[in-house]
Amino acid sequence: MSRSSKIKYLLSIASDNSIVSFYDIVGTESRDVTSVQRHLLDSGYDIGPTGADGIFGSKTKAGLEDFQRINKMDITGEMDEDTIYALSNPGSIRGDQSDRYYDLRDKLLATESESDKIDIESELHNERRRAPEELRQKDTGRISSQALYNELYSRLGIPNLCIAMVANAVHESSLEPGAIGDCGSYGKSHSSNALRIRGRGMCCSYGLWQYNICGGMGVDYLEANGNPKLDEDKLKILADYDKQISYMVSYLASKHSSELQKNKTVKEWTSWFVRKVERPADIGGAIASRTREALNLSDSLFLG
Repeated sequence: MSRSSKIKYLLSIASDNSIVSFYDIVGTESRDVTSVQRHLLDSGYDIGPTGADGIFGSKTKAGLEDFQRINKMDITGEMDEDTIYALSNPGSIRGDQSDRYYDLRDKLLATESESDKIDIESELHNERRRAPEELRQKDTGRISSQALYNELYSRLGIPNLCIAMVANAVHESSLEPGAIGDCGSYGKSHSSNALRIRGRGMCCSYGLWQYNICGGMGVDYLEANGNPKLDEDKLKILADYDKQISYMVSYLASKHSSELQKNKTVKEWTSWFVRKVERPADIGGAIASRTREALNLSDSLFLG
């Protein structure tokens, strides 16, 4: 925003009773508000046209309320300690998992050892899978690349392909089973099939590999899982970690069974997966970035 536009904006809000000055929030400064706004933006919440401007206005307050509501926190719209911590540490909010699950999460946040993080994340993944299905639905935090690789390898048994699939998931969803994408103008243009997401608008792509329900693999994915009528039930399926993996494995086995018999390098599998399965708009760019990720993963993963 230009200096003149900024001045006009500040003048326009001076008489707006819906604006809450950050000076009214005890101990809060402009840089603190900016940090919270950036976390809200990164999480997909709408905080108004001016973005992270350091001004605690009605849009920022509404964004905080939406975040608190979705994550089952006290809905205050305030920048309290618990809310700031939850925004800064995705997946840290306590739900209904086991005590061991949250003990492991605390250990993960505390450790600085990369090797310990891998071990703890793997334990976290296993503990999460032991929880009842309805509880696992509530946890859409990121998983580790090692845990996803282990899951894929146990079903496919093709190390280099599994590495390629993890690399694609890293770029598509940052390894977040509940990731949502293709919102905004794309979602609006496919509104007949898209789902409305609070703070994001109409959205088409979901999950680790961003299954597209507006005309891509997501259509078949929902069909394979009963294609419920209610949007709430669809969202549960779209965020389900186990269902996402089961569908991808079955898709590869049914559509590309002969290809799975071939011996390919990590680079070859990555290129193949991008071209034949993911099929993003920028195929060349996707192959380049995901190949780099895959090669890095091949050096860091404990392979089966």
